[in-house]
Amino acid sequence: MQEIKRIGIIGSGNVATNLAIKFANTGIEFAQIFTRNQKSLNAAITRCRPKVIKDIALFDRNLHLIIIAAPDDSIEKISKVIPNEIPVVHTSGSVAIASIANRSNYGSFYPLQTLTIDNDNKNIPIPILIEASNTAFESELIKLAETISSQVSVFSSENRKKLHLAAVVVNNFTNHLYSEAEQYCIESGISFDLLKPLLKETARKVQTQSAGSIQTGPAKRKDMNIIEGHLNMLSENKDLRDLYQLISAQISKKSIR
Repeated sequence: MQEIKRIGIIGSGNVATNLAIKFANTGIEFAQIFTRNQKSLNAAITRCRPKVIKDIALFDRNLHLIIIAAPDDSIEKISKVIPNEIPVVHTSGSVAIASIANRSNYGSFYPLQTLTIDNDNKNIPIPILIEASNTAFESELIKLAETISSQVSVFSSENRKKLHLAAVVVNNFTNHLYSEAEQYCIESGISFDLLKPLLKETARKVQTQSAGSIQTGPAKRKDMNIIEGHLNMLSENKDLRDLYQLISAQISKKSIR
């Protein structure tokens, strides 16, 4: 199996941008890129000077790897038009590698991190989860991942899906709660910024302690007077009231154990 030194990327969004920049900074040649909307190419990607191609079939057959950083529902279709001799991985947390099993070397290269265009050049840790169609390709993917991450693990498709589900809960769901609280503060004429030290401290604690062990608050204490008072305050905000009531009930139930 050839060492991976020249790559192509399909996509130009958050994941594609962050991977492109990180690989370029480690000496991996980011040779070609394909995106349906070439106007979506941002300055961070163009600084790497890849050749922009207008057809997937035009990828150089001598590339060592093509990374599909595209929406989940398009991965299988895209893989079918990539030249078969080029190894391929996708970056999805929930798509099995069997969906791209139309060549000898295929797999997944999943960055377990929230990535946006504005953090493409920041030194944030990005755990990489690897899965490959064979041990030789797996070894090369691990080497590639280790050029941009100190946390590289081999995960099956099934376990990667489970971890992706957990990632949605801890990242997307909690951020939605932040958003709901922020909007409540705005509508109430109070500063959401005053909550940021609390958010930071909670995030710090969970790095070294079990999340369950650091749970606090009225639901944990089963303080129904406080809970009912909060629910009354949210009588005109049904969405936040429903969230408050549901989560409080679950915390209280867990605290019985």
